[in-house]
Amino acid sequence: GWDVVKGSQIYALPSSGVLTSQSVACGGSGSAYILGYVENQWRCGMKQKECLAFVRTSLSLAMNRDYATGGYICVCVMELGKPVERIVLQPVSPNSALV
Repeated sequence: GWDVVKGSQIYALPSSGVLTSQSVACGGSGSAYILGYVENQWRCGMKQKECLAFVRTSLSLAMNRDYATGGYICVCVMELGKPVERIVLQPVSPNSALV
C-alpha cells in the first residue's frame, strides 16, 4: 500500500499468522521456488522498467516450477493521480530467465 504519511508499505501474512512489515514479499504456491532469487535481486528504488523486468523474471521462474500457475503475467502499475495501467507479460523461457 501507499499513503501520504508513510509512503509505500509492504506487509506479509505467512501461514504462521504473524503480520510483518517488509521491504519485499512474495507469496503463493510458486513463491518457495523463487524466494532466494527475490531476496537477492530486489532492491529499493528500482525504476518502473527495471521493476517490470524483475517481476517478469521472478514469476517466470516460479511458473517454470509450479505447474498450477497460469500461463501469463498480469501486472497493475498504480501511480498517484494516474489511471491504473494493466500490463500483460509473456513469461520468459526457462533457459533465458536468468540471462
